[in-house]
Amino acid sequence: MNGIIFAIVCWVMFALEWGFRDALELGDVDIAPTFPVMLAVFVALRAPTGVAMVSAVVIGVLYDIVYTVGMTGGGEVVVLGPHALGCMLGVYAVVLSRSLMYRRGVLALVAMTVIAAVLMQVVVTTLLAVRSIYDVIEPGRAVAQLGRGLASALFTGVAAVVMGSILIALRRLFQFQEPARTAYRG
Repeated sequence: MNGIIFAIVCWVMFALEWGFRDALELGDVDIAPTFPVMLAVFVALRAPTGVAMVSAVVIGVLYDIVYTVGMTGGGEVVVLGPHALGCMLGVYAVVLSRSLMYRRGVLALVAMTVIAAVLMQVVVTTLLAVRSIYDVIEPGRAVAQLGRGLASALFTGVAAVVMGSILIALRRLFQFQEPARTAYRG
């Protein structure tokens, strides 16, 4: 995979996430699509397992840096790890199931984006809730946070229809190492 193209597209995805989150929110609730998860799933569907997991760590750590968690006495803090582990779990689920689907179409990307985003949100909510027991962070009510995260995961799947089509059109730029096709030897 071309690392420079990945970095550029990752930067664009985070720019879309950061710049248009308020415009894409559903009403007053904090439900919006998560664009970088679409990129992680796109890479996981086409790249070797090691490359997919490294890209998941990069995207997850960037999520951890961008999104802060409130503290009990006021202020905000960056907690490294929850998004990275959640993104890795989501990508690993994609890697495990990618041999069972037609990976070139947008529907596989949409379905796997929803699954990866749900897994990421469950891990993030769980880890932050457990950490808030012994630390000064205040992630909010875990049930409400998880509900917003799951709704955002479904909204991400809807947005993946459009963004997935764009990523599939750009797949040649990524230069994925696809396995050679062999003749059928029945």
